[in-house]
Parts: sequence; structure tokens; C-alpha cells
Amino acid sequence: QRFAPGCFAQTIAAVRNGRKVTFRHGKDPRFGHRSLGPITLLEERPDGLYYEVGLLDADHTWELAPWIATGRYGSSLTFDVIRDTFVRNPGTSAHNPHGLPEQTVTEIRVQEFGPVDPPAYSGTSAGIRTEDSKVHRARLHYREAPDQ
Repeated sequence: QRFAPGCFAQTIAAVRNGRKVTFRHGKDPRFGHRSLGPITLLEERPDGLYYEVGLLDADHTWELAPWIATGRYGSSLTFDVIRDTFVRNPGTSAHNPHGLPEQTVTEIRVQEFGPVDPPAYSGTSAGIRTEDSKVHRARLHYREAPDQ
């Protein structure tokens, strides 16, 4: 599975206005489906979806921030495939030496996203970028990189 350039373009406005950024897809028994904060930046970049979140000044974000700052977490999102192409017998190539079936997602609808461990795609990251010494003034940043 890979994500085609532009697959996020149709859904970025909808995501920004109506989606939550949660820890472990909102399934962590301790933190549940609580939002980490408002989305302050959301854009598609050549290596995937990039987003930043202004952390809420709340107990759960104060507790999570040091763990996310360690760099041990990746990023993940849940989504519905709106459009894709599927090649059952693509043949062998440099990026697919075994000729496995290939799905290329050309449009998706994102449901939610945030830091996870382990991520579905190994090239993803989550971390803390502080603007000053206050954790609550931090920006959480992620990069969702498609496997290619």
C-alpha cells in the first residue's frame, strides 16, 4: 500500500475543522479519547501528511508530553479509502521485488490521528518542539510518511 501525491488534498479542510488528535487512536485506557489540542498546522508534503497541534494545558497532556518528547512514538491516522487503484499482478520491480499486489491510495478521508506506538508505517515520527520552557506552549509535530 502506498499513498499517491495529492491523496490528502480533498480532505485537509474537513480534517482541520472536525477531527481530533488523540493518543493511540483514543484507545489508551488511561487517556481515552481526550483531544491533545487544536490543530495549528495541517498540510500535505512530499513525504506525507504533516501536522502540528498546540497542546492543551491539561493534566493528560502534561503527563504525555515528556513521553512523546523521547522520540519513541510514531504517528498514525485512521482513514477511509475514497479512491484507489489496485494491481493484482504488477510484476517485479526495484520497489516490489516479489511482485506483490499493489494498492495506491489516491484519495482518503481522515477520521483521526495522533501519536502511537508502534506505528503502522516505520517512517513516521512524533515529538515535541518547544517554543519556550513551558510544556503547555509546546507544539506536537508528526510526519506520516508513506512506505514506498
